[in-house]
Amino acid sequence: MRSTMDWQITQIFLSDTGVHEVHVQSSTHKLKCNCPGFSERSMCKHARFVKTRMDKNGGIYPVEVSTKVSREESLEASHDPFAFRELLVNYGKIEAL
Repeated sequence: MRSTMDWQITQIFLSDTGVHEVHVQSSTHKLKCNCPGFSERSMCKHARFVKTRMDKNGGIYPVEVSTKVSREESLEASHDPFAFRELLVNYGKIEAL
């Protein structure tokens, strides 16, 4: 049985349907999004955006965060999915699609 801890937020999007989050499963690199389109089709423009960037970067999504984040916050966030989400909300680049 997989834990919800296997999923980590990758990107936050502002969209005409609201604020949406794309998560990646650490063991399989599967993507999921909380937007209505993904729940209907198991794919959406947000997940495609993340997948395209991952494909261009050797399977890694390059997260962009402000230089204002402290080293301590960054290190803590790298070990805790909940702290990483907070780091993205507070310091991450939000994409608009």
